[in-house]
Amino acid sequence: MQDEPIRSVTRALAVLRAMNAEPSLTLHQLHLQLGLPKATLSRLLGTLIKEGYVQAEGVAGRYRLAAKVQELAGG
Repeated sequence: MQDEPIRSVTRALAVLRAMNAEPSLTLHQLHLQLGLPKATLSRLLGTLIKEGYVQAEGVAGRYRLAAKVQELAGG
């Protein structure tokens, strides 16, 4: 097993944890909560959306967890 965590995975999990605590968040809110650069968050959100774990809420610039996250919890 690797000693050093993979930074991008750690960051993506932090995003998911933050989003689990709030029904929906903006990029700016995530930036303030996590202290990650907005460009990094944008790329992470793009990947999480593409993989089906996050949904963008229309033109409001808000993001929320997708049902696929519940699939993980349900086994």
